[in-house]
Parts: sequence; structure tokens; C-alpha cells
Amino acid sequence: MESFSSRIIKFSKAHDFVGNKGESHFSVEADQFKATFYFTANRGQLKEISYTVESERIENGILFALCTLLKNADTKRMKSITAREVESFLRDQNHIPAMGESPFPGAFVDSFRELLISSVFESEIRKDVDFWEVSEESSYVDKIKAISDFFTLKINMNEYFLEESMEIELIQLEDDAFFVEFRSSINHVKLAPNTLSKVFLDSLEGLVRSVIKSENINLVAE
Repeated sequence: MESFSSRIIKFSKAHDFVGNKGESHFSVEADQFKATFYFTANRGQLKEISYTVESERIENGILFALCTLLKNADTKRMKSITAREVESFLRDQNHIPAMGESPFPGAFVDSFRELLISSVFESEIRKDVDFWEVSEESSYVDKIKAISDFFTLKINMNEYFLEESMEIELIQLEDDAFFVEFRSSINHVKLAPNTLSKVFLDSLEGLVRSVIKSENINLVAE
């Protein structure tokens, strides 16, 4: 314990953000470290955030730091959080690592960031996703229209896509897959298929599954 900073030790014992208060949640597991985060967001801004853990450990101070640094954060701030910033925040002195010779769980922070961004996005979209839903028996044409309208009027109007100056477009719909492209909303240049992270694409896939009532259809980014 002596190799850890006094700040991370102090924060690991704090209960300011401990709990399950929030409308949505997601779990992060990386670097042999696991936690579940709960949050409420409105128009891309965090209104509350908390966490629960399975055991008491010094590394829990990292969770406190994440919640402190992202309190009332907007999408831009969420995207900017890094393991380096969190580790620096936990140091007592600038030249002494917060966890001494122990490796800082950077992969955990990176995973947290991606899951937080995609979870906030999905939670906001799901609030009225039923407005865009069509029945499972709907025609092929109706399903195409439902997805296209959902992308144009809902997804592309979301704060995240507006800030990224990005649009998603349905290219093709098949029985087991729907194909999409990402384009710049400024000059309509096609963007790379990996423009969004896998966890974000998974969120989009789940949303479209809800819209057309199909649990087996998969998203393919081209």
C-alpha cells in the first residue's frame, strides 16, 4: 500500500459515487478490474453517475477519479478522458506515479470511455425508439423506410453525430444483415468503416434490431 499515492487510497474509501443511482448502466472489465457504472444523461450530458464494485480495493480510487472528472460532462468531455489524465489526477506529486511500480489499468479506462459514450448515446435514443418501430411482419420496403427514417431523423440528429459532423446511411437490407456507410455531414465524403468503435456499432445494431423487431440481423459497416 505504501507505493500507492495518498490520494488514491483516500478516494478508494470515499462513498460519494458509490451506489446504483441512474437510469441506465454498463459494466467494465479489464486489467483484472471490474465495476458497474450507473448514469442518467440528458441531451448528451451526464446528470448523475455512480458505481458498484464486488470488493474493496485500493484501485477503486480510480472509479472515484473517473466520476469526479466526468461529473456533469458533455459528450466532448467524455471523449477526451484518458488514462494519463486519470493517473495524473491521482498523484500526490507530479513526478511520482499514483500506483508506484504497479501498472496503471489504462485498458480499463479506455474501455470505460468507449462504453460510457456508447451507453449514453443508446440510452438517449431508446427513450423513444418505439416511435420508429414497425411490426415484424412489415414488408421489406416498409423496413427499409423505417431504418432510413430512423437514421435520418433520429440518429443523425443526435448530439454525438452532430458534434462529429457525421451521418449514417442505410445502403442495403438483407434477411440477416443491414449494410451502412458513414459520411461527413459537411462535404458528404465517405468515412472509414471503423469510424465508430465496435461497442458503438453494437449499440447501433441493437437499436435497429428494436426498430424492425429482429434479433438476428447484424450490422455491417462498409
